[in-house]
Amino acid sequence: MLSNLMVNVGLRYEASTIPSEVDDKINNLETLFQNLPTGACVANTFGIGTCPGFYHQTFQHNPTLKNFEPRIGFAWQPFHDGKTSVRGGFGIFDVLPLSYMFALNSLQTAPNGAEIDLKFSGIAGQGHFPTQLAADTTNPALVSNSGAAARWTYADPFPKRNYVMQWNFNIQREITPSTSVTLAYAGSRGFHNPFQTDDLNTVFPVHSSAGWLFPNPVGSGCLPAPPDCSATLAALGLPATFNSGGKISNNPAAIVPGLLINSNVAQIQSTIFTASSWYNALQVAVAKRMSHGFQVGGNFTWGKAIDESSSSFAGDNYSNNPSAIIPWWDSSVIKGPSDFNVTRNLVINGLWQVPTPASFSGPAGWIVRGWGLGAVFEASDGIPLWPLSGLDIDALGMLNGGPYDIPSYVSGCALTNPSSGRSGGLQYINPSCYVVAQAPSQAFATANCDQNPPFGAKGKPVPLASLIAPSARPATGGGAAFGVSSLSCFNLMGNLGRNTVIGPGLLNTDFSMVKDNHIRALGEAFNIQFRAEFFNIMNRVNYAPPIANNLESLTGNGAAASNFGTLTKTQVDMREIQFALKMIW
Repeated sequence: MLSNLMVNVGLRYEASTIPSEVDDKINNLETLFQNLPTGACVANTFGIGTCPGFYHQTFQHNPTLKNFEPRIGFAWQPFHDGKTSVRGGFGIFDVLPLSYMFALNSLQTAPNGAEIDLKFSGIAGQGHFPTQLAADTTNPALVSNSGAAARWTYADPFPKRNYVMQWNFNIQREITPSTSVTLAYAGSRGFHNPFQTDDLNTVFPVHSSAGWLFPNPVGSGCLPAPPDCSATLAALGLPATFNSGGKISNNPAAIVPGLLINSNVAQIQSTIFTASSWYNALQVAVAKRMSHGFQVGGNFTWGKAIDESSSSFAGDNYSNNPSAIIPWWDSSVIKGPSDFNVTRNLVINGLWQVPTPASFSGPAGWIVRGWGLGAVFEASDGIPLWPLSGLDIDALGMLNGGPYDIPSYVSGCALTNPSSGRSGGLQYINPSCYVVAQAPSQAFATANCDQNPPFGAKGKPVPLASLIAPSARPATGGGAAFGVSSLSCFNLMGNLGRNTVIGPGLLNTDFSMVKDNHIRALGEAFNIQFRAEFFNIMNRVNYAPPIANNLESLTGNGAAASNFGTLTKTQVDMREIQFALKMIW
């Protein structure tokens, strides 16, 4: 080994057992397409239900048995002077599928969970057909025998190994004996991450030339016109065991476009290991250690975290998630900046021990002696947002537990108002940028699009013509009232990418004044310290991104929601000042 080079190589093995439950409370569907058993779930003497034909442990295959994790790292001093160091490393790290990933699903799902979907009047949704529950339509006996109308859970029984590769490279240089600069690159890549969602069950769309097209909008109804959303596998001429392997990626044929994935249940709250993640960042750090009573440090990160789901134990972990359900079947739709991504972040901190002139003595010396000043400055970009529409109606006809729609983006439109929160008011997101998905041509619209959107009282269809301004008929995509035109395609999913909008950033300064008062008569180290601390000393309004409830872009008549994209909260409080006395001995 060279005197100026050190290399570390290691291998770690990290495995876990399959999460289990001693009272057999786990009842996972064996497949997404499973017909529930005709027999009732059985309760033991403690009231714990167990269902025949279900998996009673989380996995049927342990994905962690081959978790060998190689690591390598090096440190090199190229000039033999101790002032320049070059370091780097690479490693594989496993994310063990521990119980926390599945706890919420178990608590909220049948037969031992507390949440059950009941019949209700109004627009179909949350697992309901236009007239009744899916289970009522396909097999009424299941409602009383097995609780088919309840929310059930599915965990991928044959998951792949969930692991992350991480790497870094940095160069550190000493500028002065007390000052150093570090330039670094860091990256990671995650494979088979958990994808949590409140409902995998949905009417499955068709992938058309214009995007994902739902052939069964609620406005026109699923019944009696074909295709029949309530059709079971048997009605399609398929055996009940059709594609019973349960491996979603290996059995796409079991999902039939135009049909509900599983018409025997209301919802399927799920954990599948299909998501990926990426991270790359440039990092700069400057550090000046305390010398001459002064020290300062600064860190700047310019990076980007991208993934297909930021969930860990729930589909809506973060406050900027408007929906716990997203299009899990198409990674190109859901791949985007992570819910927690902050592209640029700068933090500067400093301390200064104010010198005392030697000429000061007595009371004047006590007044000016022992003062210290400190400050922390932070500037960062905001977190990403994904405005959706149709969160209170089922405009597409998904018939799932949380119907949503993705609006389309008006090309060239400024997504946000940069002056919002100050001269521009509280309207942060620009409503003019979001419209109902548009068909590429009138021929496509005539052949494929629902022209009677399910807007209006109690979900009654409203003819498209009544929403289009007279001056815009026939419209060609612009100038229509409520953002609606003759090309509006209410059963077509829009093109706005996940987390395309970036929320408001942060600009904040905290300041402190400290005075040490050493009293030698009470001990060599006895000190009564006075502190005055100023948080957000500039009293700047740092608005938080619009809350999830304000991320619904369109209302039931196709108009922009009144609260869409508005600012209602702040990231940090307005200026706060606090004083304290601290005794140190």
